[in-house]
Amino acid sequence: MVDRLLSRRYPAKVLLFGEYSVLIGGQAIATPYPYYSGRWIRDQVSSFDKYPWFRDWVEYLTTQCQFLDVRRLSGSPDQISLQAEIPQGCGLGSSGVLTAAVYDWLCTDETKDLSELAPRLGLMESFFHGRSSGLDPMVSFLNTPVVKHSDGSYGRANEIHDIGCNVYLLDSGVLRSGKEFIQTFLGQAALDPESYGGYKSLSNVLVQSIRDKLQLNFDDVVQLSEFQYELFRPMIIPELQAPWQVGLEGGEYAIKLCGAGGGGYYLVFSKEARTSLMGYTLYTVI
Repeated sequence: MVDRLLSRRYPAKVLLFGEYSVLIGGQAIATPYPYYSGRWIRDQVSSFDKYPWFRDWVEYLTTQCQFLDVRRLSGSPDQISLQAEIPQGCGLGSSGVLTAAVYDWLCTDETKDLSELAPRLGLMESFFHGRSSGLDPMVSFLNTPVVKHSDGSYGRANEIHDIGCNVYLLDSGVLRSGKEFIQTFLGQAALDPESYGGYKSLSNVLVQSIRDKLQLNFDDVVQLSEFQYELFRPMIIPELQAPWQVGLEGGEYAIKLCGAGGGGYYLVFSKEARTSLMGYTLYTVI
């Protein structure tokens, strides 16, 4: 068991499409981002001592997650602990990585049914956020792209590579907290269902293109960027609003949220290969 755990890495994730629209019945697709990952390592310092919040999380798991054998954390003859290398508060699923790693060790009856796996992982990750769909830890645990369908079910997706454009992460350098944005979105969507319904429909089209191994229509990506610029202005930090507009006007690249927004990472879709954009370093995703 321990040797298997030590051989595994749990990658970060990038949500390509579906931010916020999943809250009103939209689809989503996320892919592993192995540049950042978490893993179990042999260590004289336990996870309980390494992370101040770990003991509280274990107490939560003990009472809430009957599918876990929490005793394994203290009963192993080998001293191992979690090591995570994912920036927190940036939208790359740092808590999902931790959740996937702990589930992998402590689960007593693993399931291959994603409809059962998602709520389990979501329940575990809810300790960090108050509510979790389970998508982030599922991508890390399975190490494969995952699609969330409109009916709430999940499915594995094929490896994502040739989608007709380049995709990059742009680090805004600003830590984010997306909790307050969710209520803002839900309130605005209720007031303007036509606009937000149009955003959801376009996002679904892009998810389906990737799911079906089709190349993206770049005009659709630009239109989605325009939707977000109009509908999600509070989630776009002021420093990025000018580059965002330049992309919309020129049509050579398009910026969009990577998760909740408000800081952290953003996504850049570009027709041309790039290493930077208006002073920001870009990191390749696809």
